[in-house]
Amino acid sequence: MFLRSVPLRSPVRRAVLLGVLLGATALGAVAQEYGTGGVQVTLSSGVRASVEDNRALEPVSAGTSQEIVAPLSFNILSETRNSRLSVDFGGELGSVDIAGTSTDGDLDLRDAFAGLSYTRSSADARLSFDASVRDSDLSRGAVLDANGVDLIDGTATQRRSQAEVRLDWNTDTRAAFGAFARLNRTDYRDGTATGISGTLDDSQRETFGLTSRLDLSTAAQLDLGLSWSTFSSDGTPGDRDTVTFEAGLLIDRPLGALTGDLEVVDTEAGERLSLSVGRILSFPRGQVAASLGAVRGVSGETFATAGLSGAYEMSRGMLTYGAARDVRSSDEDDSERLVTNLSLGYIHDATAVSQVQFNLNYAETEATATGLSAATTTVGASYDRELTEDWRMSVGYRHRHRAQDGAASANSNQLFLNLNRDFVTRF
Repeated sequence: MFLRSVPLRSPVRRAVLLGVLLGATALGAVAQEYGTGGVQVTLSSGVRASVEDNRALEPVSAGTSQEIVAPLSFNILSETRNSRLSVDFGGELGSVDIAGTSTDGDLDLRDAFAGLSYTRSSADARLSFDASVRDSDLSRGAVLDANGVDLIDGTATQRRSQAEVRLDWNTDTRAAFGAFARLNRTDYRDGTATGISGTLDDSQRETFGLTSRLDLSTAAQLDLGLSWSTFSSDGTPGDRDTVTFEAGLLIDRPLGALTGDLEVVDTEAGERLSLSVGRILSFPRGQVAASLGAVRGVSGETFATAGLSGAYEMSRGMLTYGAARDVRSSDEDDSERLVTNLSLGYIHDATAVSQVQFNLNYAETEATATGLSAATTTVGASYDRELTEDWRMSVGYRHRHRAQDGAASANSNQLFLNLNRDFVTRF
């Protein structure tokens, strides 16, 4: 399916990019003109241009990188009373010149993806299937692993594939049950990839699980889960097996729900036990969810955990915030991580058709076995505007900072301009 470079001279490349954009616009316009209802088709196209120094977030910058790409995506959605089918595919076609790499501004298709989702429901049962594959060019910037734990960078192209089938029954009764099977695979090619533990290899995780929901009363709900997973990596002989038991209790109260969660994870490295309690509160202008807990890691060390998230609605904007500290297993090498995340965002409605956005994100990962850690901070601001009923524009700035044990800190700055449009039709 995926990536093949098409070298073209610069003027021809720009003409091809323009032709792709105009062709997508014309196709969408025709689809809108002749749409009659039924199956929904959505075509998204646009242009993104950016300039960034030290895109790879290395201690010593390799120079300034430029890109002009056309993000393209296509979705087909068919939905009836009992079933829903969605098919997605797309990627980014464009010219990317990344300092310090072999890219030279050729016309490429990058970050391609495809997905399939199907759900069928009856009176008290539901069957669902989801599958996707996505490529990420690590030379264009670091990415998080599937669990949001490890920050992965390097020169390789990462391909992340997943598939899951799930069956739920007795969904309209006081005792509902479910079963699922899931496959996650990560492959790297045409280069190397690294995390805080070193070089990463191709890996795969297979998971099978059972779930249940029990309505103890009109105000209390108990959720239970039991799963078995097997992790394998090309760089490590043998498999790593994990058994996880989860229990969650939710009790509705007049001022907001009370929650309690228990998790027991039996891994190859040892047993992890976590316990937390929380509260969800609703206010006229927003909602707050908070939790406190503790985790005993596989080494026997105890870590405090916490979570906070919420939103506050203002007269002409909204403030969002979040904080979390938890212990989880890496999806890249199955080792234990202490993960800390902080976020702060603000959206201001400048006019009826424009917004100003600010955001701050901090993520820190520590390997509990070695104490090695890495942290990234991202600060950004943008101005978004609806140019017409269909076209939207966003222009902004992003700053990134990375600190990692054993390496000097790194910084990067980016200026970007996005133009995009969605074409929706039915037939």
